[in-house]
Amino acid sequence: MDVKKKLPSGVLKFLSGYQVKSEDIITYANTDMTLEGEFARGYIILTQHKIIILRSEPDKSEVYQFKGVGSKNELHMGREKNWAAKFVSLKEIENLEVIRSISGGVLYYSAKNEESESGPDIQLAAFTNMMIGAVLHIVKLFGILKGDGELTEEVMKTEEEEEYCPKCGSMYPDKERKICPKCMDKKSVFVRILTYFKPFAPKIILMILCYIVTAALNLVWPYLSGKILYDKVLSKNSEFLESLGIPGINYIIALGLVILIMFLTKITIQILGIIQGVLTATIVPKIVMKMKSQVFQTMGELSISFLIVDRQEA
Repeated sequence: MDVKKKLPSGVLKFLSGYQVKSEDIITYANTDMTLEGEFARGYIILTQHKIIILRSEPDKSEVYQFKGVGSKNELHMGREKNWAAKFVSLKEIENLEVIRSISGGVLYYSAKNEESESGPDIQLAAFTNMMIGAVLHIVKLFGILKGDGELTEEVMKTEEEEEYCPKCGSMYPDKERKICPKCMDKKSVFVRILTYFKPFAPKIILMILCYIVTAALNLVWPYLSGKILYDKVLSKNSEFLESLGIPGINYIIALGLVILIMFLTKITIQILGIIQGVLTATIVPKIVMKMKSQVFQTMGELSISFLIVDRQEA
């Protein structure tokens, strides 16, 4: 690990005051919480002879980034911190482990005790799930150092999966898919999806007309059941009856007409809803089937190299 490129210069300068050089550092992990549960920047640094815990005071004005938000350039960026350091010699540590919680974990160590095999567990640092992978790597390397093992390149290598978009630096919502919502060409995706709907154009037009008519009838319904029924008919408004243009019409007949129109409106809304449901149930499964078939066909056309292994050699 090139510590000089990754650790902030302010941290390296602070460590130099304790006679800790960058080449002495084997690896490190970021922490983002205090032991009291407040958000604060910090580091767990592993050297050949000690573990160094750096803590800063919680800064409520600083914005902390989590999975799926923020960009690579903003991660762990902020003004210079006032660091507090704790040094623990590897010789004093009997056991080092991470105790997990729902949102993260805490790094503990058991101190050597002359009276017993190990002393009480002592908390070193707390962190969220975002940082737990790097901390577990430190625990792994400590176990190797404790057992007088050799830190080979294979052991030092961490599985660093790219979690950020190389174009805009934003974190992927799902690092397994490597899809950046900001850089995705939404217009192109939308146009490509529309091609699947082309064979169903008449049915889609009919569906849209059903939506428009249903929306119009839903707007008319409150007018019929409110203003017309109560304010005009039941209140026996003579001007309204005359405006209907039916000579000699009485209130009973007008009431019957309004009720009939309301009934037909509701029936029409229900029929249009059924038509929409039938069209949706007809179109959607066929489009999904077509998309899946095309994906399967495309995957089948990919060239795949097969490695034949001799069982006897294996």
